[in-house]
Amino acid sequence: MKFFQNFIHTRHPTTVCWLLEILLLLTHKFKPQGNKLDKRLKAEYTQLLDSLLRSAAAILSDSFGIRYTEAYGINQICFSPTVYEMLKRYEFTKLKQRELIEHEEAMPAGNNAARPVNYSHMGQSGRSQFGQASTASQRARERNVNPNLTFPRSQLDAFDEIPLQKGSMFAEMPVVRDPREIYACGDMTDFMRELNRYLHVEDDIPDEAKQKDIFKALVTVTLRQNLTQLSAKIHPADEKDGRVQSESIIVQALMKVLDSQIRGVEKAYKPEVQVYAEFLTDLLACLANESATLDKQFKGEVTQLFYQDSFFLMSERTLRKWQIIMRHYLNRNPELFEELLKQFRAAEGLFVSTKREVAQKSLTFKRLAFLVYSSNIDGFDE
Repeated sequence: MKFFQNFIHTRHPTTVCWLLEILLLLTHKFKPQGNKLDKRLKAEYTQLLDSLLRSAAAILSDSFGIRYTEAYGINQICFSPTVYEMLKRYEFTKLKQRELIEHEEAMPAGNNAARPVNYSHMGQSGRSQFGQASTASQRARERNVNPNLTFPRSQLDAFDEIPLQKGSMFAEMPVVRDPREIYACGDMTDFMRELNRYLHVEDDIPDEAKQKDIFKALVTVTLRQNLTQLSAKIHPADEKDGRVQSESIIVQALMKVLDSQIRGVEKAYKPEVQVYAEFLTDLLACLANESATLDKQFKGEVTQLFYQDSFFLMSERTLRKWQIIMRHYLNRNPELFEELLKQFRAAEGLFVSTKREVAQKSLTFKRLAFLVYSSNIDGFDE
């Protein structure tokens, strides 16, 4: 514990990530549950976790009070294991999907008809960036995020995804497709390429804005892999309130950032926002799946985000994460579906135009359809 006290007030996100990972290892070896008589030790564990989570929350919400200048970055720094494993998992998934696409493209034309694409929900910048046909040379350049990262054929044939991390933020949606087919799908590849350069190229230090995006993503994915395990070990089953209190430090910051992102997505298309939204939503989906914190403390905030008019302007990959969140939310709060049904049936009033009424009903119907699609297969049998 003295080791942690030396770094508890760190101002570098990488150190925060390392401390979270080391703390998890420490709780595996010295279980807090086994020291029930030592209240002092238990209090130290709790204080340490909450302090690290407050630093992580400040990084996620851009309130950490630091500037990511070239002088702030450290060349040849060793990042925490989760970061490298994320990049490796992404590269593996990308290579597997590229092989599938090449197999499909080799099929006769009649068996591989292109899907029609609807750009009506995208801004002009989105069309210009993602509406261009990809050439063979472009595909060749995009084949590898890191050309030095290779996988043996036996591993490629044996697994659909690399079995390294808990879960996968890349499993629900393809990371490699013709950019015309999936809205914003190229943003994550661009980010991973930028991340790879930052991790492995000594003299390639990005500007302040890109460094900030990278560090926020690194902290988010570290929390995704460690937060629920840490809180469950430090706060055992008979201390659920303590677990909720610790996890709420992160969830509160997540909700504020996601609210700002969803509100702003209609005003301007920003690739870095789409990527960060996917990381944050994946962390939120992990919490919804493995913890009761969202249901106990943040039901109103989840409903508020879901009810925003611009909710469905988030990328398709991000909405896949929201399916997980809403599936768990609907299991515990079935009244949300009934409330939307009442809204759909209700008249809008005497002073509401027909156009406005149709728009509102259409959005309500879209929310209902999203909940049905997100629910369990037998969720509406009764």
